[in-house]
Amino acid sequence: MSSYWCSGRLGDRRAVRFCKAGARPVVSATLNQSSACFQYI
Repeated sequence: MSSYWCSGRLGDRRAVRFCKAGARPVVSATLNQSSACFQYI
């Protein structure tokens, strides 16, 4: 199972639900422009 970790200005861990990405980091506009989502095992 893979886990998602999100890093943002607010540092909201709940934002992980909005992170849908592959192995590459992506910007989650759902939260804010500064939020990045990373997937790791």
